[in-house]
Amino acid sequence: MTVITKARRYMLLLFFFILIATGNGLSSSLEPGWVLVWADEFDGAGLPTPAWWTFETEGNQWGWGNNEAQFYTDSRLANARVEDGRLIITARAEPMGDKEYTSARINTRKIGGWRYGRFEARMRLPSGRGIWPAFWMLPVDNFYGGWPSGGEIDIMEFFGFMPDNIYCTIHTSAYNHRRGTQKGSHLKVRNLHDEYHLYAVEWFPDRLNFYVDDEKVFSYEKTEDHPAVWPFDQHFYAILNCAVGGDWCYRMGGIGDTSFPQNLEVDYVRVYQWNDGNPHTLLVTTTEGGRVSYEKKAAYAPGEEVRLRAEADPGYKFLYWSGGLSTVHEKETTMMMFHDTAVKAHFVPEAEMLKNGDFELELLAWNRWVDAEAAAAEFSTDQGALRVDVNRPGKHDWQVQVTQAVPLAKGKTYTVSFAAWARRRRQITVRINQNHPPYAAYAYQAFTIDKEKKIYNFTVTIDKDDADSRLEFDFGEGRGPVWLDNVSMRKETE
Repeated sequence: MTVITKARRYMLLLFFFILIATGNGLSSSLEPGWVLVWADEFDGAGLPTPAWWTFETEGNQWGWGNNEAQFYTDSRLANARVEDGRLIITARAEPMGDKEYTSARINTRKIGGWRYGRFEARMRLPSGRGIWPAFWMLPVDNFYGGWPSGGEIDIMEFFGFMPDNIYCTIHTSAYNHRRGTQKGSHLKVRNLHDEYHLYAVEWFPDRLNFYVDDEKVFSYEKTEDHPAVWPFDQHFYAILNCAVGGDWCYRMGGIGDTSFPQNLEVDYVRVYQWNDGNPHTLLVTTTEGGRVSYEKKAAYAPGEEVRLRAEADPGYKFLYWSGGLSTVHEKETTMMMFHDTAVKAHFVPEAEMLKNGDFELELLAWNRWVDAEAAAAEFSTDQGALRVDVNRPGKHDWQVQVTQAVPLAKGKTYTVSFAAWARRRRQITVRINQNHPPYAAYAYQAFTIDKEKKIYNFTVTIDKDDADSRLEFDFGEGRGPVWLDNVSMRKETE
């Protein structure tokens, strides 16, 4: 096939570029421009490459937040397969898991994601009123919190009840469809279902440009240096899916007489990084408890590969990277130098169970929840601590909460410690409980805090194994701001 030949030529060009960049000091044979750094040409047969793609199913129970009608399956050829040089995602009318339709949703999160670049996919779209295929991106880490705070980049969305229209959209906490403030545009395109078209976004530190067949559809520019407006300075991963139904579909008349099966056909997915032709610097730092081994240079050639290995000291363990690498990257990893980059390796004592307990990385690893019918609260970081502004208290403390998942083992003893203070004297509650219904508590303790920053702690022995439990801080009964910092949960040695 012509596409396969072209793909091999791209990959050979990339390989040649890396050899020159890493072997000849700071020289590069390529002119400035886009450089291919990853691609899936779907040349094989069977399931999508497991080392790159993950099947998503966790949202089946709650309709993925949009009342979607399909049940996403895991590693089922009937819904996602590679054949004849293309990926085919098939939506079918068949009952499964209390749904009337099946389909597939796959993502590249396990690769570690990318920050900035050109992301493109050549696709032929399905049709029918109830069909909703998409090529889009979400953050690898919830650095700024869950959706929509972390951001969403919709490179291509097609809604079957809006024939011949392609939508390109971004979502942030300030601009999202829940508020009706999302930013985007659409383009009328002919032959969506009979011909392949190229859908792309070019993502820079100050703007996002969306294209269909190289025609610009929409541009979103960074107007403020605030994550509510611009959360697009973190690593994002790609998603391909073919949904059925959804809230907007139902408002527009429903699934109707859509015929099934329907196929989303993907010729390829490619990711590029911008080569500005200049050498770049790398700053590597660590927290206490370890070091990083790598080849140190004053500057690196554009596109040069740098291998880093995080090594923990005795009594410590490597936790994750931040900065130029996402937390998904392993302790030994490789990065390509297209920007001046800062990377930090994070280590913690071996007994520590929590991530980002000092909130250095904003809200990474912490989940927030507010019972919106009973209470109102806002979450942010303030001077290196978590700040929770309870604007409308609820009747119960658990109606405003911050949690992090932890596993528990029967007979083991755990110590929780944290620093907390508030604008006025008030009470907060700390629970260790189930991270699943009925959210029963294994232990809890109430603490009275005031204006002075103090350290609080408690120790508990658990009488049950639970791999899906959590540490929970509840703030819902008192009005005003509360600060939380230096949170730790450690398993005590016997």
